[in-house]
Amino acid sequence: MKSFMFILILIAFVSAFAWQQQLGAQVVVPNSVLGNGGGATLSDSSYRVVATVGEPVIGVTGDASHTSAFGFWYLPGVLVTSVEQDPTALPTEYRLEQNYPNPFNPTTTIRFALPEASHVALRIFNMLGQEIRTLVDSQYGAGYHSVRWDGKTESGNAAASGVYVYQFRAGDFLQTRKMLLLR
Repeated sequence: MKSFMFILILIAFVSAFAWQQQLGAQVVVPNSVLGNGGGATLSDSSYRVVATVGEPVIGVTGDASHTSAFGFWYLPGVLVTSVEQDPTALPTEYRLEQNYPNPFNPTTTIRFALPEASHVALRIFNMLGQEIRTLVDSQYGAGYHSVRWDGKTESGNAAASGVYVYQFRAGDFLQTRKMLLLR
């Protein structure tokens, strides 16, 4: 048993020594070598996995485009530290994402994807169904886009704390989502 432990320690030491020159280097892992782990499908060409050698892989991270909560992801010789959107890939379907952060104060970001150029309308409604703000009503090209809402009504007044609905319309696609403003 002691010799087995010694071999494991030796392998770990040699691996660490071999990676010394690569510590902190980022590599992009092709989606074709990954399984989805029972969660979101990573085979979609619009996402890529980025790994950094030598960084821990426990915790929650994110930005306006994604939130990732992960534990121990492992590929031989690489620690996966994030999954991000491939900026060169075009979306294959219309998509409205959940605003980030949610709940929010004072601003939030709403992201959406367009597989083709479309006229986009993005509107905010209160829980009575009254439109309080039009964020977007214009033509957008194919790709990934984001819009910020500052929590203000069309007249420039601060909206009250509460649940709001945002409606996204692009071509024949229509979707709504809820968000929570806390003042």
